[in-house]
Amino acid sequence: MRGKKVQLLSAPYGSALAQEKHRLGDDYNENTAIRRVMAANAKYADIVMAATFGARNLLREEGGVDAFRRQINLQADFLLNAVGFEKVHGFFLGPYAKNCYDGSLINSADAKDFHGEQLIALQDFDCLPWFETFPTINDAVGAAMAARKHARDVAINFVVGNDGNLKSGESVTAAIRACESFAGGFVRYYGVNCCSYEGARKAFENDQTGRLNVFYMNGSDQDPATLEGSCEVVKEDVRGRISQIEYLIDNFPQVAAVGGCCGFEIGDLAMLSTRLRK
Repeated sequence: MRGKKVQLLSAPYGSALAQEKHRLGDDYNENTAIRRVMAANAKYADIVMAATFGARNLLREEGGVDAFRRQINLQADFLLNAVGFEKVHGFFLGPYAKNCYDGSLINSADAKDFHGEQLIALQDFDCLPWFETFPTINDAVGAAMAARKHARDVAINFVVGNDGNLKSGESVTAAIRACESFAGGFVRYYGVNCCSYEGARKAFENDQTGRLNVFYMNGSDQDPATLEGSCEVVKEDVRGRISQIEYLIDNFPQVAAVGGCCGFEIGDLAMLSTRLRK
């Protein structure tokens, strides 16, 4: 990659935990598995994230912001104390939509309120809120509006199909422009995740804003819609996938951060780290 410096993102928690559960069977312990994934992220990744499990249920059905804040503090404690990492760089934050592959439009104002509550829960952390797997333009716009309201830099990542478009049908160009009209300059990164290589490549080829600078794609070439939100994605050819990541880095100079999403395992993060550091 001709010496280009690109940051490596944490491995995806949902997928890595699903792989651990499959590997360990009855011996699986979620907290132990979370610590193992975090330890690998702390060892190999440049941008080390903590997870926020069950955000929608916590914020809407099980105690609101206080319950979500307790979950965040628990995950941060795992990373900082159990793993011994010095700083949480960011938190993965999910969409307002119930299903990250559902292209049905939601209300941007409702999404703004939901994502605002996520940001309020993070107010004690000096880190980057990392919004991901947004299937619709309105979910993303809601996050952009919340970022501006709370004066907080964020990352926004879209789910795209094999055509390179959001599940609600818009291009990434249209989605970024819509977000920018509300964000007030508070979106640091735009990216695509939980998608195939074909979808990521088309999103970058068709982007007219120059602001698309992150991707972390699945270990499968299937269109994300056919995976039905499963973290247990069949890994088809990780070495080939890493070569595809290198191709995108080499051909799109705006790329600033990369990683793997569903189907990538802890060992794959180590392999990708080695390739990026050559």
